Amino acid sequence: MISLPRLVQIICLAGILVEPAVHQAAPAEPTSRDLAQHGKLLFDSGDLAGALASLGAAREKLALQSPRDAELVDFLGLQLYNLGVRFNNAGDAPRALACFTEVLRVGGSNGRIRDTGFRQSLGESTLDVAAFLVASGKPDITLEAYRLLPGILPRDIRVQTGLGMAHLARGDYPEALSIYRQAELERPNAPEVASGLGRAALAMARSAPQTEVLPLLEKATGWLRRACTLEPNGAASQRELASALILLSRTAGRSGDVTAAANSAVEAETALRRAVTLEPQLVWARVDLAGLLLRSRRYRESIPVLSETVELLNQMLANSPSDQNAGVWREARASCIQNRAIASFNLAVDAV
Repeated sequence: MISLPRLVQIICLAGILVEPAVHQAAPAEPTSRDLAQHGKLLFDSGDLAGALASLGAAREKLALQSPRDAELVDFLGLQLYNLGVRFNNAGDAPRALACFTEVLRVGGSNGRIRDTGFRQSLGESTLDVAAFLVASGKPDITLEAYRLLPGILPRDIRVQTGLGMAHLARGDYPEALSIYRQAELERPNAPEVASGLGRAALAMARSAPQTEVLPLLEKATGWLRRACTLEPNGAASQRELASALILLSRTAGRSGDVTAAANSAVEAETALRRAVTLEPQLVWARVDLAGLLLRSRRYRESIPVLSETVELLNQMLANSPSDQNAGVWREARASCIQNRAIASFNLAVDAV
């Protein structure tokens, strides 16, 4: 029989006997409440990016809970909203919208955010920032917010029209048309809905097969006329109507319908002059009007319009030289100066 000391020696030599493992408890995973509190501390210390990451993680954990902690929903929603306001005030609209969208994800539907005043403030802020981003050429990042907004702003027409504008900006014209049609069922007399329908149909006409252009243009002009009737002082709708009519005039002219072409051109000019009267700073209405006059060989009338447009563009460039659209303004100014020279030359030729 092997003695106990000898047995231990054999086991050690065989590498079987090892140091006993030290069992340490794994660190506890932070709860959604822990992450929310940490996010608030980061926010208070000025670490806005860190606060967004921590609060976003808290939102993800909270979304998995059933039922959800109503008190934590309110706390997290308020912290994310305050963070979004801070980002927006700092000029960071994308992150501001990211914060507002997080609030909508965690508590925007089914009344999970209990304070109605806060829900309204959240909705208004989200709409404002999303509209700004669409106008700034960043519609993609607004889509989820628009789709979640009905949870706190039910039946608010601005949500549907905003989503329609986002799809228009993305080039999703059929989708935009569908959204505006749905909005029309609920608010048939809303000018922004009629305008959106007209803009979507006009955009589709510009890239449609030749056989589909005329029906789309007729629908576009019908909707835009209605928008102008519903909102007589809407300069933007007047300009959009003119754009549709100019394209309709060209289409009619190519098909040999001289009378329809002339009538559409006259109506387009009326709409553009109306737009300029309503909003003298609407530079693109002046650009369109000058182009219409040049194509009609009304050179003498086009020159003052072109001169006024150049002056307005000069003012815009002087006031906002670093604007993201400054390059477009410079190109438009150069084009207007060139067209003014062409009009003056043609006047001189005609006088000979």
